[in-house]
Amino acid sequence: MRAMRLLGVFVPCSIAFVDIGNAAVAVYQPQNGLGDISVQGFNGPMALPVVQEVPIYGDGIPVGGSASNTALYGLFNPSTSNANSTISINDAQSGAYEGSIALNGAVSDIAYTNGQLYGLQVNSASIQIVSVSNTGTITPLVTQTATTPGGVTWRLSGAVNGDSLLATALPTFTAPTSAYIIDPASSQVSPFTFSPALTENGINSETIINVAGNAVTLNALGQQLQYDYPSGSNGVQIPTPGQYPFGVVSDEFTYNYAPTNPAYVTLAYSSSVPYGYDNLLRTPPNFTIQTMTNNGAAPDGTTISNVAVASGQQLLTQQSGPSVLQINETASAPGSFSNRIVATDTISLSAGAQRGIYSYAFTPNALTGDYTYGTTTDYARVVSTPPYGGIQFAYDPVSSNLVGNGDFTLGTAGWESNSHWSQLSTNYSNQSVDLYNGALVLEPSSSSAYAVRQLLQLPTSGSPMLLSFDYNALVDRSPASLYNVDLKIYLNSTLLGELDTDSTTMQNYQSVIDDSSLQNLSGAYLTFVASGTGANGVELDNISLTAVPEPATLGVLLVGLALAHRRRACRC
Repeated sequence: MRAMRLLGVFVPCSIAFVDIGNAAVAVYQPQNGLGDISVQGFNGPMALPVVQEVPIYGDGIPVGGSASNTALYGLFNPSTSNANSTISINDAQSGAYEGSIALNGAVSDIAYTNGQLYGLQVNSASIQIVSVSNTGTITPLVTQTATTPGGVTWRLSGAVNGDSLLATALPTFTAPTSAYIIDPASSQVSPFTFSPALTENGINSETIINVAGNAVTLNALGQQLQYDYPSGSNGVQIPTPGQYPFGVVSDEFTYNYAPTNPAYVTLAYSSSVPYGYDNLLRTPPNFTIQTMTNNGAAPDGTTISNVAVASGQQLLTQQSGPSVLQINETASAPGSFSNRIVATDTISLSAGAQRGIYSYAFTPNALTGDYTYGTTTDYARVVSTPPYGGIQFAYDPVSSNLVGNGDFTLGTAGWESNSHWSQLSTNYSNQSVDLYNGALVLEPSSSSAYAVRQLLQLPTSGSPMLLSFDYNALVDRSPASLYNVDLKIYLNSTLLGELDTDSTTMQNYQSVIDDSSLQNLSGAYLTFVASGTGANGVELDNISLTAVPEPATLGVLLVGLALAHRRRACRC
């Protein structure tokens, strides 16, 4: 089970359109686990900047793309073998993010034709065409026996207004070995031959059917040929200035963007949000956010001026939370349709606010501007914004427990993980923290220790402290008796304790910290490190670090020392 992610922000990536008459393609390329999409054609980029919104998919990368005349489809697959695919949807004219579809299976490529989105599945001895519904259901349609050796990538292409699909095997450093034309309606399959074949020292990456449906481009790094479709003859070398960029490329689609179409602007923010990267606050928040426009898309021949927050509206509004989130906004003066600050917001919670998860979001259609095209001006027209998920943080009020969200009822808030731990490593991320059965999961590999940590937002006590947590081996994943995990606990760089987590039921660990050098620390890290050759994993829950009240300090200390001695004696 994946942990709940608290930061629901869509990440903007650049997109550029080119003027090639009525045709364009979308190019998807991996970039830090996200998709960087540009839309262009043979004649080079057009001066029309827009923002392409791609949702966060963890470690998912773009592996395929397609387009209708109204929508761009990006196919994302996580690195986990056979994990289900996700398709992002964007407006084909503006690049605005319109949502995503989680498929109920995995596909290696997608193509749009005859009013339907299709997918390609590659098996050990065959390829299979499936239909993809708008709810993510994939339905098998056609199976074709085919050789699918390692090193061969199968690509699927289609013409928006056509009625057939082209499935092509694209090996590295050689000509295509197999290709088939598939009619998904009749299930008819016929071989396709690239003649003459493409042979060059490059990597063949994609086949692109043009908007007319009568030609297909074999896209490679350094050389590209265009063939008649569906005959496969007359391979013509495409001049270097006109070649498609190398990468995952959609088929061509019709590009029509009239002045009456909406202009899209992406809203971004900059702030000194005090919870940093773990999305947890222990004291009532009070921080300032500056909301900015980020590369909008104006229709062809249109200028937009006097862009401003609409009268009586706010750009930021509370979306959810157990208490009222105060958002006081000051709008900037109207200005051009450009990258600039459009509002400043102060966000705060009262001292009596309840524990929970809070969300605020950009308000749709809160921006207006004057559109001028030709001799016509539309005043105070809405400047559209793509739909956004809420920007979230968790609030765990100050208590005797110095550890925030130690019971993980606020998801992963407050915690960061590092899958390749060392004492000097700073490569931690909240996005990679996992929960399983409501507990924190640490799963080391045979070569790397795995760590989770929390930056304590409250200073440590000026007296001895009691560290307590529950732990359990991941017995439902493999036998704990065979794969013990060694768990070490640190406060900053000081080792607090070590134990073998070989229990098949949840156990409680307690230890008193009486090291005076660890008292009255600000900004200290509490870190748990799991390691072990062939290790399975460990769950942690109900983590607490509290001051030991006087005069009970001595009694608890003796109990803690006894527990620690017993565990050391039992280690094997």
